[in-house]
Amino acid sequence: MASGTSIAPTRKTTRRWSSSHAPKWSTRASRAAAASWGTWACATAPSCSATSAPSWAASTTFAGTSAATTSTPSPSTVSWTSSTPRTLWFPPEVVAGTEVEVSCMVPDNCPELHPELSWLGHDGLGEPTVLGRLREDEGTWVQVSLLHFVPTREANGHRLGCQASFPNTTLQFEGYASLDVKYPPVIVDVNSSVEAIEGSHVSLLCGADSNPPPLLTWMRDGTVLREAVAESLSLELEEVTPAEDGVYACLAENAYGQDNRTVGLSVMYAPWKPTVNGTVVAVEGETVSILCSTQSNPDPILTIFKEKQILATVIYENELQLELPAVTPEDDGEYWCVAENQYGQRATAFNLSVEFAPVILLESHCAAARDTVQCLCVVKSNPEPTVAFELPSRNVTVNETEREFVYSERSGLLLTSILTLRGQAQAPPRVICTSSNLYGTKSLELPFQGAHRLMWAKIGPVGAVVAFAILIAIVCYITQTRRKKNVTESPSFSAGDNPPVLFSSDFRISGAPEKYEMPPGSLKSEDTRKQPRLLPRHSIMHLLGPSLLLLEYLALSDSALWTFYHPKTIYAWDGACAWIPCNYRIPGKENILNHLTLYHNPYYNTTTKDFEGAVLYSNQKAEEFPPYQERVQFLGNEKGNCTLYINPVKVSDSGQLGLRIMTVGPEKWMESIGLNVSEKAPPPHIQLPPEIQELQEVTVTCSLNFACFGYQIHLQWSLEEPAVNATTLAPKTPPTTHITLTTKTISSQSNLMFQPQWTHHGKNLTCQLWDPTKQHILSEKTVQLDVKHLPKLKIQVLPQEATVMEGASVTMECQVISSNPQYWRISWLKNGNLLPGTKNVLSLPEVTRDMSGKYQCEALNVLGTGKSEGVDLQVLHAPEPSRVQLSPSTVQEGNQVKLTCVSRANPPPTNYTWYYNGIEMPGRTNQNFQIPEALLRHAGRYSCLAENSLGLGQVGQEAELDVQYPPKEVTTVIQNPVPIREGDSVTLLCTYNSSNPRVTRYEWDTVGSRVLPAGLTIQNVAWDTGPVKCAACNQWCFWSPPVNLDVQYAPKDVRVLISPRTEIYSGHRVLLQCDFSSSHPADIHFFWKKNGVFLEEGKDLSFDSISPEDAGSYNCLVNNSIGQTESKAWAVQVLYAPRRLHVSVSPKDGVIEGGEAVLTCESDANPPISHYAWFDWNNQDLHHYNQMLRLNPVKVQQSGAYWCQGTNRLGRSQSPPSTLTVYYSAATISRRAALGVGFCLAVFLLAIWGVKLQRSWKRIQSQQRLQENSSGQSFFVRNIKARRTPQAEGPHSLGCYNPVMEDAVSYAALRFPPGETDSPRLGDAGTSEMQGLSPNRDDTVTYSVVQKSQLGDYENVTPSVLEDEGIHYSELVHFGAGERPLAQEGVEYVILKH
Repeated sequence: MASGTSIAPTRKTTRRWSSSHAPKWSTRASRAAAASWGTWACATAPSCSATSAPSWAASTTFAGTSAATTSTPSPSTVSWTSSTPRTLWFPPEVVAGTEVEVSCMVPDNCPELHPELSWLGHDGLGEPTVLGRLREDEGTWVQVSLLHFVPTREANGHRLGCQASFPNTTLQFEGYASLDVKYPPVIVDVNSSVEAIEGSHVSLLCGADSNPPPLLTWMRDGTVLREAVAESLSLELEEVTPAEDGVYACLAENAYGQDNRTVGLSVMYAPWKPTVNGTVVAVEGETVSILCSTQSNPDPILTIFKEKQILATVIYENELQLELPAVTPEDDGEYWCVAENQYGQRATAFNLSVEFAPVILLESHCAAARDTVQCLCVVKSNPEPTVAFELPSRNVTVNETEREFVYSERSGLLLTSILTLRGQAQAPPRVICTSSNLYGTKSLELPFQGAHRLMWAKIGPVGAVVAFAILIAIVCYITQTRRKKNVTESPSFSAGDNPPVLFSSDFRISGAPEKYEMPPGSLKSEDTRKQPRLLPRHSIMHLLGPSLLLLEYLALSDSALWTFYHPKTIYAWDGACAWIPCNYRIPGKENILNHLTLYHNPYYNTTTKDFEGAVLYSNQKAEEFPPYQERVQFLGNEKGNCTLYINPVKVSDSGQLGLRIMTVGPEKWMESIGLNVSEKAPPPHIQLPPEIQELQEVTVTCSLNFACFGYQIHLQWSLEEPAVNATTLAPKTPPTTHITLTTKTISSQSNLMFQPQWTHHGKNLTCQLWDPTKQHILSEKTVQLDVKHLPKLKIQVLPQEATVMEGASVTMECQVISSNPQYWRISWLKNGNLLPGTKNVLSLPEVTRDMSGKYQCEALNVLGTGKSEGVDLQVLHAPEPSRVQLSPSTVQEGNQVKLTCVSRANPPPTNYTWYYNGIEMPGRTNQNFQIPEALLRHAGRYSCLAENSLGLGQVGQEAELDVQYPPKEVTTVIQNPVPIREGDSVTLLCTYNSSNPRVTRYEWDTVGSRVLPAGLTIQNVAWDTGPVKCAACNQWCFWSPPVNLDVQYAPKDVRVLISPRTEIYSGHRVLLQCDFSSSHPADIHFFWKKNGVFLEEGKDLSFDSISPEDAGSYNCLVNNSIGQTESKAWAVQVLYAPRRLHVSVSPKDGVIEGGEAVLTCESDANPPISHYAWFDWNNQDLHHYNQMLRLNPVKVQQSGAYWCQGTNRLGRSQSPPSTLTVYYSAATISRRAALGVGFCLAVFLLAIWGVKLQRSWKRIQSQQRLQENSSGQSFFVRNIKARRTPQAEGPHSLGCYNPVMEDAVSYAALRFPPGETDSPRLGDAGTSEMQGLSPNRDDTVTYSVVQKSQLGDYENVTPSVLEDEGIHYSELVHFGAGERPLAQEGVEYVILKH
């Protein structure tokens, strides 16, 4: 019921409250309320009067609330007998998620004054429901209002109030209470996953919200680290270590529930120092497995290397396995395992020691020097071997312990022993070096190298290279010494009498030709000081010293030795065969096998200086080897294979076999091979793993140091009773016999891979050597299996069936069948839960039905816990009270529901009786029955009764079948008055008839609206809003039929349509139409506007012949009773040819010459003019095509009329002419006046110049006449070089030499000697040169030559190319009346060059 709704039921009938609607308060509270209400009785007098209203001033705190009651005093005619009691009643506890019923009670005793109750502040409580009741309590009528709601955690502290008001009065009472909602914790603040570096500080924070406050606990791996009752709790970790890495849990709990969150802490740290597990000591040929492991975060990069060579590596793993399949001595040494990540690096070193039989190296030899023989034996082995030198010719053995003769020194795996024999150089004995350790013995006859064998051929290729290098060094030393001496004794260069020389690539040498080329590579003079620097003599000797020592060592060494590869001893038995794999190498490249002899137990005869013994095989002809000789077959060749085959072998063959090999040359060798032949086949060897555990796969190896291709054997397995053969063992792969025949190993081996069972413990496992040819066992080896396993248990129960009546006694005994190792204690379990006590016997004196279950016993040893098989103890009893189980517990109408009668009984019940609402259902005798389609009539209470062979049970707890269904008869109701217009606010309600469970929400199929609890408000409804429907929902939703809102609106989508749609030309017909999409109501009117001005009414607007004046913006308007809608403006453009062309002149009043005149062609056209043309007053095209004609600067000549022509794609038009007037400028006027004055002055000057020209012409004519009367001579002059400066010789001088002049003009004056008739002779007294000449006569002609100076042209240097200046021509003109007499004239001419 909405807030403020009055609750005032009448009292015409007696109200009876059912248990389901009664207020939920305690009996004590009910009695207290009734007592207090009794004081509120209204006076029974006809007229009720009171002097004052009751005062509601009590403040009371209730369970789950904090309440206060107040009143508003006002005059009243009611008389109250006491103060007002409390009005709000709450349950003892308010828990979030649980429905709460709050009651508000006010006495209602006055017939004339009935209270009305309303709730205050309940809007934030979800969707509460309000019920009103009037009841009688101990003679007092009470008005009660019940508020039902489901509180949430957000409602904690919410103020809830109840108001009691009395109509027609101002009397009003209010009571408030603050909700105290209890709710479980919710963790609201916790760290996400944290990464921290080792040693840093980490803080983990956890915060929770709950009422009451929670107990916060930080835990890790079940251990409590910190806890406190608080809203937040932090966990501080100082200097975190890798041990603190893991998952931390924050647990928040109170009495109403709990919540937890986990935080992952990842501690990043550098790798720990790697640990190495595995074999560090191995025998040659074994497989070595080494495991290097470490720990870091993030995972490291692991690398194993040896001597800077990486052997294995893995990325981002904590373990690295190094597998060496067959170790060799080269694998011995120091290894490093390195682990690194971004936080650091750690490394661990470990040594792998490979143990192997001795190997005598090739550098072992004997050498003679003067009277001493030294024998060097170099042995490589691990562990350290013993070395002995045998002298067979003297039957003497010298051990390394005899320090007088033998010196030994060990370095790593090498043992060097030197035997010194004095006085034996002339007849050196044979020396055999024998070395042995626990893995074998090796002998080698040391080759002898005497002094007479110091040949270059014995030095070998390395020695030859060293010697050659030493020889080159000596030659270089002698050469450099001589060169140094020559340089020291040569005289130094001096300037002396030698001419100065310019140092260049082609300098000149005195007495040599002018051009002299140095030979290529010649030194310059200054380079003679740069001589090579020689090493001191002592440095040369220092270099020669080691080289000479190396030569001496090579002289005493041999470059190659005999080498044999074969097993030391061959094992076989009588009647079998012996296969002896053998390889050899003979010293020298050209040496090949010539003779081969196999001795049995050979010995060295000192008399014959040869080996003797029983010959088993020998080739008679050189390089011919027969395949068989009796029992021996040679399977080798002369190139390195010496394999032998003996079939059959006998016991008498045991001993030493001597293999004597000789080559074409003097090289020969005796090799010893051991042969051990037993009477019977030896037993095989079984190798078990260090530990065998049940169900863990193991590999057992059976091996025998025998193999021969001519004798077939098998290794087979068997196990002691209970008979378990290879099939029973269930190996992964069937065991087979593998044969190995190499120069290192001879063996037969079988591997058995199986998963041992605990029953195999203590059983004998046998490996048998089987002869498939004779079908019998040759030998066998047996070992006892020690299988580690968990305790194996068995329970002995009495009685054996473990089925007893309730009250009987039961005894169980736990028997330990087997345990390896021994077990510690025994425990008992029931249904997997540990029972108290550790005895092996469990006694149950009086069993009850609760003791039924599965019993087991368990025992513990070092491997873990072993459990017995379970014993199911059955206690017989009659059925317990039955209960009904519904599946599902709540069913939707129309769905299937299954009812099951559950009753614990042993034996199980055989008969059932069903009841519906306490009435037996006939025909229902099974434990289960189904209702295929649940209907409302099936709802009710169901119960059942079970029966077994021991009797009837009892009817137990009933089950209530609740048939639920979606809301029915859902409808959508429009609350607005009709009609609805666009933009209105519309309210719709969703109603329904019934629902189970109650409706919790409503759904609407529209968006953009405000949803109310049971309604929908559409703000500003759209014109196109479609039908609306709603759904009332509980667990299911049911939709109502759609309701059409029928929204009325103004016309929509008004637009202008034009015809034609193409371009509009002037004079064509055009039609405009007004169109729209929809309108409600449909009664409409049309109007037209042009450029915003009303034009006319009507749907269409027609133009029969449109003109340019009709162009513009047109709008269409459509209206109905709701409103008016205007279309978008439509621009109508009319296309037409150019018109109204005219030329505008700027400036208008004329322009002065030199200024700027602009002529513009103005027009009206659509589309605009695309082409302009300009013409002058002579109709001459000016070839200007722009709209503007710009004249700058303008001239007077450009004055006149101009007109233009415009063209677009629709036509052409021209303008009338317009006149342009150009005026003279002041400068032009002044210039023209000056030009007239200048012209007059020029005419005057030309007249004067003409007079002068006439006079000059007359003088020239006079001179020409004089020349016609004169005589002339012509002559040629050749250049002559002069070595000395010419001196003037009196008046007859022809010229002078001026050496100072440079780059100037040289002049020469030519004078002729006076003739007999012209002038007196030289030497006449009293005469002079000028006296004999006529004043009017000039006998001198000036001759000049201009010559550019040239470099290098000096008097004492003859140029390489003679210069030819050519012929210089001069004409001598003699002015005079008479003829010049002929005379011998000497003319010298000097040309000066510089």
